[in-house]
Amino acid sequence: DLVEGADLSRTVGWFTSMFPVVFDVSSSDLGLTVKEVKETLRKVPHKGAGYGVLRYLNPAVQNKIKHTVKPELSFNYLGRFEDGNNQAFSSMPMGIQVSLLNHYSNGLDFNSVITAGQLTVHVRYDSRTYHYKTLEQVIRRFEEWLKAIVRHCAGKEETEKTPSDFSDEGLTFEELDAISQLIDNL
Repeated sequence: DLVEGADLSRTVGWFTSMFPVVFDVSSSDLGLTVKEVKETLRKVPHKGAGYGVLRYLNPAVQNKIKHTVKPELSFNYLGRFEDGNNQAFSSMPMGIQVSLLNHYSNGLDFNSVITAGQLTVHVRYDSRTYHYKTLEQVIRRFEEWLKAIVRHCAGKEETEKTPSDFSDEGLTFEELDAISQLIDNL
């Protein structure tokens, strides 16, 4: 329980954890970048659930956050919804999800979901921050990178493990590689 005594018994829907994260994507090795992004996300305490509580309910944290860089974009993965699990997404258009009077907290939002085995990405942007032509280029590059990641991962003959796939929280990439070499040499 993040908020002691909170009664959510009449709540309909789900909560989304929003938290800042910085990725190192400077490597030219796509496989290494995918692994580092995975490891970075898995290191976020409680999958980011405590950030919102600290941000909005702790005055000391609120004060620190006021003086930090604001995120320029957000990614939200809603999950996978397949037939037979008693959950479904309507194929009807969702309409406006956020009031037009509301300000954008980010200049660019990517919301994605997998339904019937297909990834759908909705992009929302602040027209005061981005021109439509710029947005088209961003979306095209995003699609190219996503396809490259899928090709890379689908082209692997074996699953590649990373340190977070094991219970030792202090395991590094180098230690995992050394252990793998020992096993391969048996």
